[in-house]
Amino acid sequence: MNKINCNIIKDLLPLYIDNLTSNESNEIIEEHLNSCNECQIVYEQMNTPIEAEQEQNRENEIDYLKKVKTKTIKNYVFVFSIIAIIAVLTFVFLIGMRVKSDDVNIVANVYDENEGSFKIVLSNGKRLNVTTRPISGMDDNGDIITAGYVLTPYSVLTLPGKDCNNYTIGYPLTRDFNITIRFRDKDVVYVVRSNQLLELKEPLSEGK
Repeated sequence: MNKINCNIIKDLLPLYIDNLTSNESNEIIEEHLNSCNECQIVYEQMNTPIEAEQEQNRENEIDYLKKVKTKTIKNYVFVFSIIAIIAVLTFVFLIGMRVKSDDVNIVANVYDENEGSFKIVLSNGKRLNVTTRPISGMDDNGDIITAGYVLTPYSVLTLPGKDCNNYTIGYPLTRDFNITIRFRDKDVVYVVRSNQLLELKEPLSEGK
């Protein structure tokens, strides 16, 4: 009878280990395990590998998450590095570095009594890139007009077919007008007064 009971218990052990047996069955199984060394050994053999496997699965999951986190951080670092490199290359090739006042020559020409031209020539052998920002003002009638320009010259690496080293902009001679050049080392301001283009020693504010 005990042998039959042992066989039944052994058949129920997998269900018992997985918590699939009823409370009544659990009481019978546990009572038998307490009194049967053979079934107790079988139970321990069946139960221990599962616990070990579960623990190993947890460790594997933790290791996997750590690897994923490390890989994600490396990917972010790689992407940000690429973006930084692209930004630097874009700045160097498209925008450039602001030039010093000693690296340019200024040439002013008068077309007629109404208009003149202002030319910046880069003398360091590189390509010239100039950003232009207009300064707004009002005329005697209260209309908004362009009262001047802020020019910022940049020295850009020379590219094939793009080796222009000068920049020209026109200006009126019939009214007051300001041209500010923002070099790396200082600002230089030219003004039109009485039909003449003059260089100021002290820069004007943009509102003047």
